[in-house]
Amino acid sequence: MSGRFGTATLRSAVKKQFPISYFDLGAYDRAIAMHREALRLRRQLYGDLHADVARSRQRLAGALANHGELDEAESLDHEARATWEKLLGPDHPKGADSLLNLGTTWFQRNDWARAQPSLSRHSGSTVNAKIPTPRRHSIIWPTR
Repeated sequence: MSGRFGTATLRSAVKKQFPISYFDLGAYDRAIAMHREALRLRRQLYGDLHADVARSRQRLAGALANHGELDEAESLDHEARATWEKLLGPDHPKGADSLLNLGTTWFQRNDWARAQPSLSRHSGSTVNAKIPTPRRHSIIWPTR
């Protein structure tokens, strides 16, 4: 493959899967580095306002949150949500996914005031909303 969407596109696609495998194996730093590279490549190929860039931001944010780097994860989730809203409108499910990710990050920070409305909006329920923490596992929302 050659040209604008040749080798770089292939590298970008490959870098989508490897970081997930590295993370599953416990090689967190390597997984995060690969997610960063995949995001960089996609931004270079497509610009900031593209679905693949938003997904890359979400993947990197998830890896960072699972690794405890919540500030950067939150920032990336905000960027991904803004991209989805610009591309698909404020009520599209992709935006809801980003809202869930933000709620999960806030939950991990014990910021219940911001987490509960975000998670409740995503789940459609204000009580016992299932949320991932880390993002791959579910727990039950604490009742008061």
